[in-house]
Order: sequence, then C-alpha cells, then structure tokens
Amino acid sequence: MKKLSRKVIILIIALFVGGTFLSFAPSTEAQGKKTYLMIAGSVPGNVAYIWTAGVAKLIQKNLKDISVSVQGTVGMGRENVMLCQTGQVQLTVVSASAAYNSLHGLAGEPKADLRVLYAMFPAGMQIAVPRNFPGNSIQDLKGKRVSFGPPGSSSYLNSSLILPTLGLKFEDFKAQHLTTTESVAAIKDRSIMAYFMFTGFPAAAYMDLEAHPVGLKLIPFSKEEIAKVSAKYPYLSKVVIPKSTYSSIAVETPTVGAWDTLCGRSDFPENLAYNIVKAMTEHLGELIKVHPAAKDSTAENTIKGSPIPLHPGAAKYFKERGVMK
Repeated sequence: MKKLSRKVIILIIALFVGGTFLSFAPSTEAQGKKTYLMIAGSVPGNVAYIWTAGVAKLIQKNLKDISVSVQGTVGMGRENVMLCQTGQVQLTVVSASAAYNSLHGLAGEPKADLRVLYAMFPAGMQIAVPRNFPGNSIQDLKGKRVSFGPPGSSSYLNSSLILPTLGLKFEDFKAQHLTTTESVAAIKDRSIMAYFMFTGFPAAAYMDLEAHPVGLKLIPFSKEEIAKVSAKYPYLSKVVIPKSTYSSIAVETPTVGAWDTLCGRSDFPENLAYNIVKAMTEHLGELIKVHPAAKDSTAENTIKGSPIPLHPGAAKYFKERGVMK
C-alpha cells in the first residue's frame, strides 16, 4: 500500500511539471519550447537534497528555457538509479557505489546506463552514536541495535559492501533499516545505538543530533579497515571528516568515501547536458551560497572523481574549457 501511494505521488508530480514516466527524454512544451526536467534528489533536508535543489535553482535562473523540479527519495542508491534508467526522471544524484555497480551489473545492482554530468562533493560513511558511547570501533557495535538505512538508499548499499570486507554482516547486529529521520529519532530515544549514513558533511541530521542532550560521537575507521575496503572497492578510498565539522567533535574522523555525482542516461540530449554543465561551471558561486559543500563541485573534481564515464555533453564542454584532453 505504501509503494502504491508513493507511485501515485510521483505520477502527480511528474504530470504537474509536464513530464511522463514513459518518456526517456526531457518533456518539451509544444508552443513555448520550454523543457521540463525532474531530478531525483535524496532525503529531504540532507546535504545531497539541498545541493540538488540548489542546482535546480541555478539551472532555472541561468537557462531560461528550462524548468526543473526535485524528487525526494530514500537516498542516492538503487532507487535513484532506477528512477533515471526507467525514464521516470531525467537526471539523478547517485553515490559512486550505486553508479559504478549499476553500470557494470555488480553487487546485485540492476544494470543501468548512466553518465556523469557533474561531481557533487566527497561523501563518506558517517557512523553516529550517542556522545557517551564507550566504544571506538565498528566491532564495538556488534550485537547492538544499528540502523543501516532503508533498502535502495546509498547508506544501505555502502553498508552492504563495506561490512563483509571487515568480516561482518548485517546479522552480526540487531540491524534496523530506518530512514535518516527515523534513525536520528531512534538514537535520541536510545532505541538504537548507531546509524551508518553515507552522505556529505556536515549532515544536517547529525547537527540536529549533536544539539540534543544525547549528543553526537562519530566512530572512525582504522587504517587497516580503510585498506581492506579500498582493496575490494577501489572507488571507495580514505576520506577525512575535518575536526569541528560538527562543533562538539574536535578531532579528525577517518572514514571511507567517494564522490557523489549528478548523472543522466547516456541518451540524455548532448546539447542540454552541455548547457547545464556550462551553467554550473560558470555560476558555481550561486551553488556555494546554497551549501558550502558545493565548493568541491568543480570541473576538475568532476574529471578526477567520476566513478563512471562522463556524459558526452559534459566532456565536450570540459574539453572546450581546456580542463580535459
């Protein structure tokens, strides 16, 4: 029943902005030639969703013939990939793991033919526990109630990849698969001990937890754990959450992460991709004002951090700009 109502909601939104679930191409209004795009975002309120909303605003401001809406989702995993692959949205934000594994049909992910338009920011696995939690490692959470995010989210996908490389599995915990909002609320009322969230930082949900009497502590990855994960999944490498990213945490927190990206299908119109990438590059300052994480959303980082091939429209612009051979 929940799935049915979600489909109905998505359909209503798509019809409202002039799109259609059966169309793999952007919708174009017959008279005004206005193009309507839907972007699959993330959990409303988190870094990725805010970034995506900022991109939508930037595109509409600087490309007058395009109207953009953002669809909230459970996260940047399988759901976002398939929304784009099946034509329900024209663009999507996805984690590196979801993008790479869907392109190559690995880790049980359905095949999809996505291409990168732009890098978002480096995201990492952020493991939150109450401030007074006595442990300092993932192993200390064994047997505890832990949320790994809902199936289809990037938190769930990356957890399912990372844990086995460390000799662990969901069954080693009293695993819960709650949304971000539910997970943070559950830590506050101590019905769970930890939440594995794969996202950019700072995460608004963790800032909210930090302000609560329960407080916030992050569990770091050891050098050995990072090495094991990177050896198995080269696109996941060491990422450091800087000290004071969360005001109560005065030390750096090493973890594993990768670049989140804005993607479209390989058949997304090349000229449209070119114009969007051009606008994002030339008006990056507007996006940084929306969220500071966007300072990493550059042409250079897109070329360096993309886990899958660039869209031809993006590659064309970067070559013209001289940042790509």
